[in-house]
Amino acid sequence: MRTVRNSFFVTVLGLVVAMPAAWAQQQSQDQSDQPAQPAQPVQPIPALRSPLASAAGNGDSQTSDQDSQPLSPDTRPLAGAQDLSLGSPTGTHSYWEPQAVVTSTFDSNPLITSGGGGVTVWTSFLGGIEVHRNSENSNLILSYLGGGSISNSGAAGNAVFQQFGLVEQLAWGRSTITFFDTLSYLPESAFGFAGATGVPLPGGGTVGLQNPFVPEQGILTAQSQRIANTFIAEDQIQLTPRSSLTFLGGYNLLHYFGTNLLNADGFMFQGGYNYLITREDTISLFYRFNEFDYSNFHQSISNNSVQASYGRRVTGRLALRVGGGPSFSNFQTPITTSGSSGTGSGTTTGPTSQVYFAVSAGLIYQAERTGFTFFYDRGIGGGSGVLAGSVSNFLSGSATRQFSQKVQGGLNFGYSRNSGLGIGIITPTDQTFNYTYVGANLSRLWGRSTTLSLSYQLQYQNSSIPPCVGAGCGTNCTGVACSTSFVRHAVFLSLNWKTQPLAF
Repeated sequence: MRTVRNSFFVTVLGLVVAMPAAWAQQQSQDQSDQPAQPAQPVQPIPALRSPLASAAGNGDSQTSDQDSQPLSPDTRPLAGAQDLSLGSPTGTHSYWEPQAVVTSTFDSNPLITSGGGGVTVWTSFLGGIEVHRNSENSNLILSYLGGGSISNSGAAGNAVFQQFGLVEQLAWGRSTITFFDTLSYLPESAFGFAGATGVPLPGGGTVGLQNPFVPEQGILTAQSQRIANTFIAEDQIQLTPRSSLTFLGGYNLLHYFGTNLLNADGFMFQGGYNYLITREDTISLFYRFNEFDYSNFHQSISNNSVQASYGRRVTGRLALRVGGGPSFSNFQTPITTSGSSGTGSGTTTGPTSQVYFAVSAGLIYQAERTGFTFFYDRGIGGGSGVLAGSVSNFLSGSATRQFSQKVQGGLNFGYSRNSGLGIGIITPTDQTFNYTYVGANLSRLWGRSTTLSLSYQLQYQNSSIPPCVGAGCGTNCTGVACSTSFVRHAVFLSLNWKTQPLAF
């Protein structure tokens, strides 16, 4: 597997190096000698904004009331890495947008403990930038937001958060080649993360990867910094006006600092076929391989799945996908043996195979002033640093309402359930974690660039057995994150300054 992984990165590197030369050669050819362009042309990648910001409509090109930009149909492959969208703004201009955020947070349980760490007040300062560089055959997005939080509690300490996102899309003959990279450095789980900021970090939103392609962080643990990274290279090859092939490969990792949590990394590959039934309906069939390896625990998981999907897209109004299929998993299981006096003890390994069923669904719907999102994924996950592999269920959704031209409100929720695979892990084999978050927010636009927002979030987690993981947890399991349940309340007051797009 290490050989396969190294070969993959050599191939990707070769592709990146060879692309500019091949592209330049193609551009110098006469138009009559060039291969036919894809039936569905590459659209400019949209600016980072809420997927619910598009206005309602049923045609092939719609206009958003909020940003006055016409929308082109979404052409993302159903068998690709990204979620479907309501469409992308037309136009090829290049621009950049700076951003600054100041937030005050009132946190009832900053350390995520059974008894709570007392109310802590955080003051957060963030700065960020988005760059969109568009040309005839290339579209590039870079986004960054980072900063830190200062607490009034010595027990809670301070926190640092960074997030970076990249999407590079190249049109080359009948192929559309896209590179994705998302990197985050956060003090707690990314699922439902509001932390000390009260605002979502932009990298994941820019890249828009489906849940199975990002490192799993669906279990809340004690406050500790962790880094997560995903890189994917994807190629969509147009066969006919209705059909295409999609191939992608990538690598992700999740690493924790200063704790006994499990560090995971893995390679992924996917190949599939897309077929356009009508202008709005698409079906696909794909094969996916992914693996999980742990640098500080002797365990590896290989997962093979075959899935069929259906997607429906109505520009500016609806984006729907639903699919599923069997998943065949192989575990290299560590087994600890204890011998009698004089025989010693040791660890042996043996393979274990299981068959599961994977499910994935996503929905974005936009009415005139109200929008909804819903996402669900079930499959084999990495265990979020606590379990060496898990059967994972992720459910999330949101609703937004534009009350006036300047006032907007919304609700959001998420639920994750992670169950141990019944193999050798650092926690009991029947361990199960249930984590829920619910939030509400209200924001008002002041002028053209400044938004004042007030939001609230409730977090609740329970587990069948105390996890006893994270900073401060030792052999006696008397410290942080060692209870079967905990509750957390947080209130955020944020001032967000973001300019209108500045062309260059």
